[in-house]
Amino acid sequence: MREALPTFADLHQRTRLENAIDEFETAIVPIMNTLDAQVIHNDFNMENILVDTTMPDTITGIIDFGDMVHAPTLFDVGVAAAYQIGDESDPIGAMCDLIGGYRSECSLSDAEIPLIYKAAVMRLVMRLCIPRWRARLFPEHAQRLTTQSAGVWAQLARLDAVPRTVAVERLREANR
Repeated sequence: MREALPTFADLHQRTRLENAIDEFETAIVPIMNTLDAQVIHNDFNMENILVDTTMPDTITGIIDFGDMVHAPTLFDVGVAAAYQIGDESDPIGAMCDLIGGYRSECSLSDAEIPLIYKAAVMRLVMRLCIPRWRARLFPEHAQRLTTQSAGVWAQLARLDAVPRTVAVERLREANR
């Protein structure tokens, strides 16, 4: 992701992305080998989760296993939490809904919650950096490749508007 940072001309944007990468590298990378891991989907988003049209809260299938990897389990939750934000005015509430649902089936440790938050932010960083990197390789497709970037920046801004300590405490509460 760092290689894509120079493509962001806006210093504030570039600094925000760099800070998120730094946090991920400081908090998660050194302990990754100690975290519970398994094969994970790694791309739970609204387009990859199929639901019953008559009961939209009922999941009927999961598709697109192209990002599947063996990695810390909390990354699956973090990635899904990032996508859960959508256009919600309360991004933490949306993430709490996901954590609560996940908790009803699987356990998360209290120590994993701040890491899930950082993993979710890192997924947003990836959703900004990867399209920029691709747009540099294929400038004729730049508009199409970066079409979702404005929405991702808005999600990141809504997350940033919530003090981190408040966000993590709300996520911990959803995990109880």
